[in-house]
Amino acid sequence: MKKLPRIILPFMLLFVAVSSNSQTRMTGCMENSGQGNMLVFIGQKIDLQVVKTEKATFDAIFTARYRILEIVCGNYNSDTIEFTVLDHYGRPPFEKYPTVLLYLVEDSGKYYHEKYQYQDLYKTNDGRWAGPYDFYDHDRTDDTINPVKPVVLEFADEVSFDITRLKKQEIRRYYPEPYYRVAGGKAIAVYGNYVNELFELKKRGVLRARGYFGVPDTTTHDIPLQSVVFSGEYKISKKDKKLLLKAWENLLEAINRNDTQKIKQLSLDSVVCSVCEGFASPDFYNDVEPIDTFITSTRTILPGSELWNNMKNGEFKISATDYQDMEPSHFRPSKPGKLIIYEVSIRTQINFGVWYNNQVHNFQFVKVNNGFKFYGVESR
Repeated sequence: MKKLPRIILPFMLLFVAVSSNSQTRMTGCMENSGQGNMLVFIGQKIDLQVVKTEKATFDAIFTARYRILEIVCGNYNSDTIEFTVLDHYGRPPFEKYPTVLLYLVEDSGKYYHEKYQYQDLYKTNDGRWAGPYDFYDHDRTDDTINPVKPVVLEFADEVSFDITRLKKQEIRRYYPEPYYRVAGGKAIAVYGNYVNELFELKKRGVLRARGYFGVPDTTTHDIPLQSVVFSGEYKISKKDKKLLLKAWENLLEAINRNDTQKIKQLSLDSVVCSVCEGFASPDFYNDVEPIDTFITSTRTILPGSELWNNMKNGEFKISATDYQDMEPSHFRPSKPGKLIIYEVSIRTQINFGVWYNNQVHNFQFVKVNNGFKFYGVESR
């Protein structure tokens, strides 16, 4: 079997318009009345073409044609189907997989892909279709009653995913043991679920939240007042602005000259370091790392990146935020419970093929005595 990289995208809710004159719900699908008819099927791609980019929602629009191998939920009287796909990040990731479980909603005779919802499928030794363990579906499902647990599966061919471009936190999160075995730059699937269980996970998770199955969870939970962190924009004085810009210039110069001792003098002993694992993935974890780890990244990862070019070109803006009742593990504010973070913010873009996504990298400083110390770089 050809091994394909598994692409995991962040979960985003999108309202899919349906006609108020929708047909009565299909009892076999257990859909909620008024939500349109759902079609869930095992399919293989015939064609997928971009139509346009919708500027109002920043979505790319595609027309897809798929061969229907098996209908899991709903009714359809042909072995091929055409439907519309919207994706904010570029080409739909499900097209990368030979066989997928897809979720469509019918509106006025046309079918629309339920945004981002799919599961890649593979044959097991007993001839059934199954999918590997998926962090997102299991994490979003209420399994307090009759839990849908992943089981050890014997796939007919090895099911594995390239992890050479992922950060260590992503590997731990999306391909955790014992559900995956990590070896040789790939994550090999060990646990998973059969199609009926995959569908059940969606019904209890995303599709329930979107109103298609069951009763959406609208429960609110009271948060103790003392656990709330209040924050707001903090006005920087002219004196502090001057000192902040000087600290930024000194840090930039020290990085440019690979001056390890200078960087340490300008920084806390440990700093937030979103860039310490590079830019291969769009996800940043903003972990606290020893200053030595940050220094290593400035030598091996930062040079040649768009971020570094923008840093040198002086393309930034400054701001400050006042955080109350917040004391980070690597820094103790001079006034307990009052943390002011000063930021030098730099933007970059990631090309998703048909759309660009902006990222912001905040180089953060905190005031120590009469000057500023580098607190870290946080990216989002």
